[in-house]
Amino acid sequence: MDDATVQANLTKYVNDAKAAGVNAILVSPPARATAFPIGDQSSLHAASAKAAAAAGGVPFIDLTALSTAWYNTLGSKAAELTFHANGSDQTHTNLPGGEKLAGLVAQAMKDQSIGLAQYLRQ
Repeated sequence: MDDATVQANLTKYVNDAKAAGVNAILVSPPARATAFPIGDQSSLHAASAKAAAAAGGVPFIDLTALSTAWYNTLGSKAAELTFHANGSDQTHTNLPGGEKLAGLVAQAMKDQSIGLAQYLRQ
């Protein structure tokens, strides 16, 4: 799927959510542990999600960038994969990986003062 289609779809979802009285937050997907260090992740369409969030006036959390930065601190692809399913799945995390990604999202909510942050455990 191309960037324009992703952005159009996300914009529709944001508009539909707002019409239903929902406060939307767009979060880009986590990086894929395909190499070390992790490089270009543009195929995950984070820029499209950011543009859709801006167009809809809703918060955006760039989990692609946050997870890329975190993975790149781990030192090797083998270390990255310890946080992934079966120790080999480059996309899907195991429980510790999921908890770390959730923590990145929670911290971004706090950093951006997104209203939902007040309900997060400290």
